Amino acid sequence: MKVLEFPKFNDKRREIKIGVLENKNNTAFSAMSMYHARKDFLEKTFKIDKFTTFALEHDEEDLIKENIKELSKKIPETELKYRFIEIDNPSDEKTETFLRAVVDSKRYKLYDNNIVLYLALEAIDNYATKKREKFQVASFEVTDSKFNLYIYSKNVMTLKYGVKLSVGIQVSNSELSDGSEGSMKSWTRFSIIP
Repeated sequence: MKVLEFPKFNDKRREIKIGVLENKNNTAFSAMSMYHARKDFLEKTFKIDKFTTFALEHDEEDLIKENIKELSKKIPETELKYRFIEIDNPSDEKTETFLRAVVDSKRYKLYDNNIVLYLALEAIDNYATKKREKFQVASFEVTDSKFNLYIYSKNVMTLKYGVKLSVGIQVSNSELSDGSEGSMKSWTRFSIIP
């Protein structure tokens, strides 16, 4: 990785544009950071995000690049995983690459959303078939990197005092470092009908 520049994203925020090296002399492609990837990259490689923010506020981009260059010579390489996304720009028919996240290579486990969702739905289907129970989707939230799915059983138990109870499953996953382990949790939905 090579820091190329710190372009302005808007009036208040500056991102980082990095070059992904093919070898020591050639850049394979470049990517602009998005969300918190700039902070993660600078903190996990050199621990200088706050310094970078301060220096950029004072138009000292060259100072940052010089510090990164010198630190690169003295600090051993850190093994990290990088999440990139490509976004098609219909106006000019080009695809732009963005650095979406920087994560620790030893701690981070890759659970792609499509795989987690498929496995969860297959498990629910197997359970529903075996128990002859019907399930319904209560909520499904999706972003470019996360999802939360709430499914509940249509079998409703009636308890004392008009309390109705049904059980459900929450399936969630994040492809980023802020929750990158797929999970399934049970939950209960109840209502009181007077």
